[in-house]
Amino acid sequence: MRHFMVSAVTLALLGCSEAGPEEDDAPGSGAGGEAAPSDADTDDDGSEDGAGETATTGAAAGQGGSQTTPDEPTRIVLLVPGTMITGDYFDDMAERLSADGFLPVIYEPPDLLTESLASGASGISDEIDRVLAASGAQKLHIVAECNGGVATRYLLQVLGGAERVDQFISFVSAHHGTWLSPVGDLTTGFTSLAEITPGSAFLAELNAAPFPSGLHMTSIYSCNDELMLPYDTSVVSGATNVLFCDHYLGHLDGFWDSLVYERIRVTLEGQGDAAPTSY
Repeated sequence: MRHFMVSAVTLALLGCSEAGPEEDDAPGSGAGGEAAPSDADTDDDGSEDGAGETATTGAAAGQGGSQTTPDEPTRIVLLVPGTMITGDYFDDMAERLSADGFLPVIYEPPDLLTESLASGASGISDEIDRVLAASGAQKLHIVAECNGGVATRYLLQVLGGAERVDQFISFVSAHHGTWLSPVGDLTTGFTSLAEITPGSAFLAELNAAPFPSGLHMTSIYSCNDELMLPYDTSVVSGATNVLFCDHYLGHLDGFWDSLVYERIRVTLEGQGDAAPTSY
């Protein structure tokens, strides 16, 4: 279990995360090594473009296979990080998903979700289209952290993208805002942090939108989350809300925590209704 010991001020300045893991604390590499960049990540000479594009593991994006038939239950899992979180935070989870027979795809938004979350939602939508076209699948799952979860929910509830998603799991996401966001917004100027200030116009629009019929959403949250104030901001009406309290979970721990992963896995397998909702 990694515990990132950073001050409350630093956490507030950076919104969902530290700027990135220190080398000694960096997450493990994805299945079979580092997640391979998509064609968009490389120049004609084969060199990587840098941050802001898609990293994939497994066959979901057309790198060695696809769903057997379009009608079978999807095994594709799109992993979406939050504000100022780079895609490699998901490497360890992607490795576990691959070992359990899923096809993980890590999507790193070009702006690291520092601009409008509505714009971030459109980018997630474009990535869903790309992955589904490459794989031949009709739907995929989404696991999204912090503001990645808020942007994904905006896509599904406001922009009408729910028909392409089977299971949607957010963890430590400020679906009703967090009172640390005004500090982060004042310091960084990130639009996304202003938008998750409680009472913002963005959140009013999101939470007034109807919960899509047939959407399977799970929201994982923690009473020990140092960034979510109040911690129950992650609770969404219509979703299965899963509280971690007796089992300690800091804001970033969900990327690597084995119990969180197991709760995610059973949900992706369609067994979430029989799983506990408190830990």
